[in-house]
Order: sequence, then structure tokens, then C-alpha cells
Amino acid sequence: TLTKQRVAEIMGVAIDYIEGLYEKVYLKEKRKAQ
Repeated sequence: TLTKQRVAEIMGVAIDYIEGLYEKVYLKEKRKAQ
């Protein structure tokens, strides 16, 4: 079974990944809008 610590690690990595993707898309759209 997954420990709470392991779940927290996975969540942290997932959040970092999603934030990175969001930033890329956001910056691309921002550049297009200008």
C-alpha cells in the first residue's frame, strides 16, 4: 500500500509538472496576444 509520505511525494511531483506545463502554455498564449 502507499504510505502517506509516498502519496505526498507523488502529489508534489505531479503539481510541479502541471505547474510547469501551465506556465509554458500561459507564456505562449501571452506572447501570441501581444
